[in-house]
Amino acid sequence: MDLLRRAKRHLAWILIAKIGLIALLYVLFFSPAHRPDVDADAVGRRLESTPR
Repeated sequence: MDLLRRAKRHLAWILIAKIGLIALLYVLFFSPAHRPDVDADAVGRRLESTPR
């Protein structure tokens, strides 16, 4: 019974760590602060630019 309890606790900590890391990745790379503004002027500037 003790082994089952320890296994559940271990799995819970792993899930907490994974959820925390996913949240950290979201904040660092995908949050709204890292998204460019898309408006008519920005699209117009992009379409008028020369190809690379």
